[in-house]
Amino acid sequence: MVIRNTPPTAPAVDVTPDRPRTDDDLRVSVSGSEDADGDPISYSYRWYRGGGHEAAFDDLTTVPASVTSPGDTWRCVVTPTDGADAGAPGADEVSVRGVRIVAGPAGSPDPAASGGAVRMSVEIAGCPDADVRYEWSARDGAGDPAGSFDDATSARPTWTAPEVTRAQRYEIAVTVRCDDDTVVASASFQHRVLPAVRTRVRRGWSMPAVGLPAAAGATFADLLGPGLESVVVWDARRQRYQHLTPSAVFEHAGRGLWARANAAAEAAIPTETPGEIAVAVAPGWNLLANPFPHALDLEADAVAQDAGRLMLPAFHWNGSTYELLRIVPPGCSFWIVATYEGTVTLRSTEMPSALASQPASLARPSAEAGSGTFIQIATETEGCVDADTWIGTTGDGTAIHTPKPPARPGGAASYLDAGGGIGHAHSLLPAGAEQTWRLHVVSPPGSEVTLRIVDTSHLDGQAAVWLRDLATGRRVDLRHAPGYTFAAREGARQFELSLGRREGLVQVMAMSARPAGDGARISFTLSAPAAVTVDIMNVAGRTVRQLVTDRECAGGMQALTWNGRSDAGTRAPRGTYLVRVRAGAATGDTAHGLAPVVVR
Repeated sequence: MVIRNTPPTAPAVDVTPDRPRTDDDLRVSVSGSEDADGDPISYSYRWYRGGGHEAAFDDLTTVPASVTSPGDTWRCVVTPTDGADAGAPGADEVSVRGVRIVAGPAGSPDPAASGGAVRMSVEIAGCPDADVRYEWSARDGAGDPAGSFDDATSARPTWTAPEVTRAQRYEIAVTVRCDDDTVVASASFQHRVLPAVRTRVRRGWSMPAVGLPAAAGATFADLLGPGLESVVVWDARRQRYQHLTPSAVFEHAGRGLWARANAAAEAAIPTETPGEIAVAVAPGWNLLANPFPHALDLEADAVAQDAGRLMLPAFHWNGSTYELLRIVPPGCSFWIVATYEGTVTLRSTEMPSALASQPASLARPSAEAGSGTFIQIATETEGCVDADTWIGTTGDGTAIHTPKPPARPGGAASYLDAGGGIGHAHSLLPAGAEQTWRLHVVSPPGSEVTLRIVDTSHLDGQAAVWLRDLATGRRVDLRHAPGYTFAAREGARQFELSLGRREGLVQVMAMSARPAGDGARISFTLSAPAAVTVDIMNVAGRTVRQLVTDRECAGGMQALTWNGRSDAGTRAPRGTYLVRVRAGAATGDTAHGLAPVVVR
């Protein structure tokens, strides 16, 4: 008869404490194993952490706290033996309570813009989401709180950086608590905040500036937003535009640009701020930019070489017209004329905001013209109106000539008496002088261009504004015609403008349009009986309301009222409108009058 050995039964294993912290040793105890043969039982111990065998602790009943970490899972497998055979093993495991930071803390973007939003983040392990609590803080070099958090108790709060005028570092710290205040992890890092150039990109065309970005290799799209469609810079040597893609890398601080976007956007760009930047210029127009996060006083902070000078003021496109600037806001590009080839040094001198001046409009000659006569001429193509061309006379005997920068990319524009590459927006001559102007019109080849007078309210009844097309020899009186239309070709189209008299024909005189309630009160005088049509147009020349159509009127003063409603009966938006009067005499002679009015 053979007597077989019976192995011991599986033991009950207990690893304690049941919910250990990182300062607790792990201890294992065994019970319940029995040997049917009455043989003595011994045990072997195998320790595992997260599935990996920790051989250094085999056959030990204690794992010291110094080797445990928050979130660890420790498992002890105990196998009984009676010296002959091993029995079935028993096991127990525990998870170490606590929290540890496995990634971060960090902030993005880094560096941050002055006053900008920074997305904070930290990743932890070892604590269930329901039991974890976060505490974020930010302090400056003196230890004082800095900026603000939208939710300092979340894992990913947004920190609003302080406003700064020079580079600063802030200590960002996070404390993570798990279950109770005895289980804590904390960490901190330094985050840099730089002055910011705040710039605005309009829907359509605008002239932004991006400063000197801290992000090396940043593209125009990175800096100005995903809605950017195209970028255009200016080749000052060749006096022409150069087209770039939004993915091109921005390289030239101090160089200006045009941007076309499919949506408006605002950007705060962290900017390195050197004391000065040298920018190359060439004779003629130069497109520069304010590279600093504060206003730039061109008279004080733009230093030309001794060999030449800069012509002030500068010009900035406000979305519809050019404005004259001496003080350039941050985030703006601007046109300026140089009379030499070399460099201009732009110096960073922070200016109190109280000194920042309001831009002056280019759309009307300055008050220096006294009581002179102003005639506004518009150049129109599809999607573009240049109404910044004025001719006329001055009442004080002076001549006034205001330069006009190049047309926006793809746009149309008119220039008076262009010479040496510099055309003018305003050309006012002393009364009594020969009143003749050369008009240069530029527009994309193939486009249809219309020249017309916007406002005839400053002309007397006998005055005529003669336009002669030097390409065809055709001559028309713009004052008494709806406009002159031609097809643009490559290069500028040349015209001659002159003031004269128109005798013996029907005329629209003393025309005025004044705001009244939601609309306008309109008056004019006819020199003879005529059939009258009166239209209200928007600034693009589209008819909003036709007040009268071919109404027979006697000669003399006429008065009409517009109630501010369109032909569809809806309220016309606030803004500037043009009142156009067309008068036709029985003889076939026609006359026109135009006057602007602002609806409030």
